Amino acid sequence: MGNFRIIRSEIIIDHRVYKVTETLLLMLEIIEDYLHLAQFYPFARKEVGIKVFELLRAYNTSSSQLIIFGGAVKLQKIKNKSITARHLALNSLCLSFLLYIMDCIIKRVPIYEEDKIRKDIEAQEDMSIKKLNSILTSKVTQSVSDINLNNVPSKGTEAIVNNTKTLHDILVDFF
Repeated sequence: MGNFRIIRSEIIIDHRVYKVTETLLLMLEIIEDYLHLAQFYPFARKEVGIKVFELLRAYNTSSSQLIIFGGAVKLQKIKNKSITARHLALNSLCLSFLLYIMDCIIKRVPIYEEDKIRKDIEAQEDMSIKKLNSILTSKVTQSVSDINLNNVPSKGTEAIVNNTKTLHDILVDFF
């Protein structure tokens, strides 16, 4: 897997930093245990590949329900009353890390229905990025009506610049 370190909620692999959730770190511990099992009991490799698939699918489905579809708000699992750009960026980065780690896992055990789970994770990562884009588009659209070209800088242009800068700052923290 290359040179890696885990520092709090960050995983650093070959100088690339992945900010991750504690849930993802816990899942990685479980996958590591499964991989040890496959190493010591080679006849269990197929079953381990199935269990890894089930874990990846469960994480992907749960994060989709909680973040993309706002289940975390309904369950009152987050402090804010809505899913923010930070949540979407962190979700996207965790999914990106899962795609990276899958390549490492496959070298040790075959993941059951690897192509299917890879496509599902990629699709959810794409949804996270689209939602981030949607947030910025919405903020810009809201501010367009406040643009006054006779009064520069206007309230609308300032709002567009501030919202874009805020989203940029969030993304810089995660990517």
